[in-house]
Amino acid sequence: MPVKTGVRNQVIALRQEDACYTTQEIGDKVGVSRQRVCQILNRYGFTVKGEQKTKSCAFEFCDERIPMTFSTKKTNYCSDSCQYAGINMAIPCNYCDEPVVVSIKVYNRKISNLYNRELNNKEMRYTGVVYCNRQCMGSYMGLNYGWGNPGHPNYERHNH
Repeated sequence: MPVKTGVRNQVIALRQEDACYTTQEIGDKVGVSRQRVCQILNRYGFTVKGEQKTKSCAFEFCDERIPMTFSTKKTNYCSDSCQYAGINMAIPCNYCDEPVVVSIKVYNRKISNLYNRELNNKEMRYTGVVYCNRQCMGSYMGLNYGWGNPGHPNYERHNH
């Protein structure tokens, strides 16, 4: 009789320890079949089906947990807003400092292009910078590369 009580106590202790254990895992640890584990858990009011395993949301500032099911194995975000915030970032416009929402992949590609152009000493006009609209881009280009730039050959002629 003490052996049965020991098995029962071990099964209940494992379920209380971690509700994510399957009946097969509990049975393997205790040395009984999964059907016997189900009988013990049912008799003492525990759920036979363990809690679903979960994973954390991929957005670093979110504390939500996502249940791991077949359909969510590829889903890394708990909501659309977390997914949007996780794959986008706000960068200030190079001319007016207004925030511009840009995909992290696109921004990293721009920075990579800028770095490669610096290494190859090529013209760096349009890479690595972000503008909120075409007007800001035109103003920035005019000041830094056009007649608004004191180094431009026509600067004196157009600004006096």
